[in-house]
Amino acid sequence: MKKKLLFVVLCFMSITASLAAPRFWVGGASGVWNSAANWSATSGGAGGAGVPGSTDDVTFDTDAVVDVSLASVGVRSVKVTNNRVVKLWTNTTTVLTVTGNGGTPGLDIDAGSTLRDSTNGVNPFTFVFSGSSTATGAIDGTWLLAGSEDAPGPRFQVQNGANVQVGGTITMNPFATFIDVVSGGTLSFNASSNLNLACDGGIVPSNATFNTTSTINVTGSVVSLPSFFAAPGSYGNLIINTPGLDDDKSLALTDGTVIKGNLQVLNTNSRKLTLLSNIGSSPISSTVNGNVTISGTGTTVVMSTDDLGSSGTGFTFDVDGSFTLTNGNFSLQDANGVTGVSTLIIGGNVAHTGAGYFTANSTASSSSTNYFIVELDGAAAQTFSTSAGTINNAQNMVALRINNSNATGVTLNSPLIVGRIDFSAGKINTTITNLLTINDPANSSVVVNNPSTTRYVNGPVRRSMNAATEYLIPTGKGSNYHSIQATLNSATLSVYTFEYFNTGYGDYTVALPLTGVSNTEYWNVAKTSGEDLKIRLSLIGTAVPGADGLDGVVVARFSTGAWRTVRGLAGTLIQPGNSTTGNTFSDTQLFNGDYTFGFGPASVVPVKLINFTAQKIAATARIDWEVDAATLPAAFEVLKSADGRNFNTVATVAGINNTTRYQITDNDLYKGLNYYRLKLVEKDGTIGLSKVVAIMNNDNGVALTSLLPTLVTSQAKVSIAAGIGGHLELVVTDMQGRTWRKLGATVSAGNTDLWLDFSNLPAGTYQVTGYMNGNKTTTLRFVKQ
Repeated sequence: MKKKLLFVVLCFMSITASLAAPRFWVGGASGVWNSAANWSATSGGAGGAGVPGSTDDVTFDTDAVVDVSLASVGVRSVKVTNNRVVKLWTNTTTVLTVTGNGGTPGLDIDAGSTLRDSTNGVNPFTFVFSGSSTATGAIDGTWLLAGSEDAPGPRFQVQNGANVQVGGTITMNPFATFIDVVSGGTLSFNASSNLNLACDGGIVPSNATFNTTSTINVTGSVVSLPSFFAAPGSYGNLIINTPGLDDDKSLALTDGTVIKGNLQVLNTNSRKLTLLSNIGSSPISSTVNGNVTISGTGTTVVMSTDDLGSSGTGFTFDVDGSFTLTNGNFSLQDANGVTGVSTLIIGGNVAHTGAGYFTANSTASSSSTNYFIVELDGAAAQTFSTSAGTINNAQNMVALRINNSNATGVTLNSPLIVGRIDFSAGKINTTITNLLTINDPANSSVVVNNPSTTRYVNGPVRRSMNAATEYLIPTGKGSNYHSIQATLNSATLSVYTFEYFNTGYGDYTVALPLTGVSNTEYWNVAKTSGEDLKIRLSLIGTAVPGADGLDGVVVARFSTGAWRTVRGLAGTLIQPGNSTTGNTFSDTQLFNGDYTFGFGPASVVPVKLINFTAQKIAATARIDWEVDAATLPAAFEVLKSADGRNFNTVATVAGINNTTRYQITDNDLYKGLNYYRLKLVEKDGTIGLSKVVAIMNNDNGVALTSLLPTLVTSQAKVSIAAGIGGHLELVVTDMQGRTWRKLGATVSAGNTDLWLDFSNLPAGTYQVTGYMNGNKTTTLRFVKQ
């Protein structure tokens, strides 16, 4: 039968101090309680004073092992002093009652002394402290509730107004039962005191109070963790060090639980320890006023493994101090079906060192809600570092929320990958070494939420993108927030790094038609992988210095020693040049570089080409193009080629004011493929070239004319010129001739563009070949990254 230790205190309020008598143990290292010879009226005196009664004060000032094998024992007080170790044991069911009335502490274990309660056999030992509001106890040494593996275990109960102050240590050994505080009794763990739960399971005393610097040490859990009986409870420090834990367990901290000191999880025997417990459908929130430390190889801590659905708002674990993860693992949420939000709030610094992960193991995802949030809400400057480089999960659902009111904000001391970023207050400081990466490629406001003039990334930020729509990049520097917008050319997974500088570039050399650039700010844009993009810069209340009303403002890039316009064929300008608001778009940017606002006379800013097409009509080709209404081109040259490489001018068309649409007809076609390209001549002599288009001058001819990009990360566009319509089969093979994919499409006579998905191809070199109505056409080569 399992041994348990039970201490009960019963209150005898009618006993008067005048009847009290001192009793000192003189029975040596081993003796029987119920023997008068073992008791003296003075310390070290002669025995024979009589067995202590309910009005007597018992003192142990020598080492002793005492057999208390009686059904009931009652005294007024028990004192262990003089740095002695005293063991009380029983082989029967024993209740030891201490009243504590009369002025002296009813239970007094001096610093350096130890009282041990145990059993020998199958019967429980109950220690009862039962008094009145004047009955006090002081445990400044060690009280060890031992028991044996065969007994129900010792039990300690404080009741009926008795008041026990713990300044030392109470230890519940593996076979102890629990400590209980009932019927108006009080048990206070004072500064620097300890409650050691070396037992398996056990109960943290109901209604006990804990000083901020007191400590609960959980060390003996195997089958069960201790029950935190009061709901909610308020505790001091809490240390979990359970090398014998046999399975995943829940600490079951309930809503409103407060740990006033620090929480340390040192060892879980590689088992999962869950902190918060879902009781019903209400939101769960617990607080640690100090620091949280998780350490030990294989230690795994989870905020919650419960699915708190839409009827509850989720789980919140609020850490006022710092969060340190050393070699351990931490997961915000392990339940896959959650619809509530799991939030870890940290008021201090975050440091993840060594091996292990910090993430959310849950596979739940949402395009509109952040399910898993790490919120930094300090009033002082905070730092964040992680040896893993990430707190994200596979679904890109972990959001970092910046809610720091300090002027410095949050500073990264290592690279950090998050799924999303959510700004509530303050900024996050980064460097190119300690870079923030926003890894969710979705173009949604929930991915980059709520940046503003006081909430932004102060330094470089990397962002993943996969849609051909405009992405917001929350860049800033110092006290300046100035975002940049980026639009991919196609829906291809792409990764770029952006950084804003709130100072001039330093070199203001310009190339015509520009006459100047901003001397107050610029952006650096660097591609890691993927598609090319267009850039939008926005004026936010301040005009570009030096630009006047006759100027146009465009996006400029520093290249080969000068700032040059990159409005190109598809960009836009802001007019008039001294505007304080407005947007300017660049043409597609193929290169990394530095960008800012450039300006020059509006009449000579580059032409914007909207579209350029070629269509076969009978034995001729009709070439059409359209330009932006605000541009003033000098001339256009239509270029033609039989091989797609060597072009010659076949027509020149003058630019006409207020004319946006142009057209020519080519009556002299080559047999087979005819390639066309448009050359745009600006008023300042600047030359621009369009994309290449093609037609097939052959009733049965079909050709794959281009594949872009040729360095593929996910998707590529193949252009097809056909003399007739029909079924086209595209076959993808590697350089060893092995077939990887076959794609079918219906094409019409003329030009057709098809998007091909190569995302699942392994990296390597491939070629795509067309078969039209069973006949082989052309072959194009590409490289899959």
